[in-house]
Amino acid sequence: MIPLRISPVILLSENKVIKTKQFKFDRYIGDPINSIKIFNQKNVDELIILDKSAINKNMINFQLLKDMVDEFTRPISYGGNISNIEDAFKLINLGIEKLIIGRNSFDYDFISKLINLFGSQSVSVCLDIVNVNNEYFLFDYKNNLVKNENLQKHIKVLINLGIGEIVINSVNHDGMMMGYDTELLSKFKELNCELIALGGMGSLDHIVEVINNTNIKAFAIGSYFLYLTKLKSVLLQYLSLEDREYIIKKINNGHNYV
Repeated sequence: MIPLRISPVILLSENKVIKTKQFKFDRYIGDPINSIKIFNQKNVDELIILDKSAINKNMINFQLLKDMVDEFTRPISYGGNISNIEDAFKLINLGIEKLIIGRNSFDYDFISKLINLFGSQSVSVCLDIVNVNNEYFLFDYKNNLVKNENLQKHIKVLINLGIGEIVINSVNHDGMMMGYDTELLSKFKELNCELIALGGMGSLDHIVEVINNTNIKAFAIGSYFLYLTKLKSVLLQYLSLEDREYIIKKINNGHNYV
């Protein structure tokens, strides 16, 4: 039985839940505590919290995270300005199960220390990737900068360090609800590492498309779980049993997902 991991994403900015489109155009969604209570009631598999303000201000809001963790009974991953061991310990002690490293993913010594301290299963990396003229590059959100780094080499180094999983976050598809960038995701199908697709989910068929064309079976989802329809009336929701059954029936690779 192969587990199908589906994780809502709560994006924070200035202590509010927001949603972006292509990393811009922040839209207010709601209160963080109310939002996490709703997802807890809906029995989500796990939850991802990403904090833009922590990146912009170089400061993690530990009190807000503690309040959120206290309202949630399932695993939480957190990303946002994790840049030193002291903060990493604070997050783990708060109850954060997995640390998501973003802009500091090139600090291989830091990544290695985190893995040695907490284990590979507790350390993840989120790579923000942008398509420019049909080429893929890493994107530095804070400095609004396209980085001319060797993406494949970077990922291989992270895997050799023992990273637990890698979130592939498409900047171009963020908030568009037009489907995942399967061309991007398929570039990593041979990697020996757990991958999570983020950016573009707008229908159940978009999940099916990724599963049928890549080895990815984990998905982080923002807009689809925040809006009632593509008209984008705010309504927090999660997959129903019928939704899962639909996905499983549409998978064509013969695996038995749960």
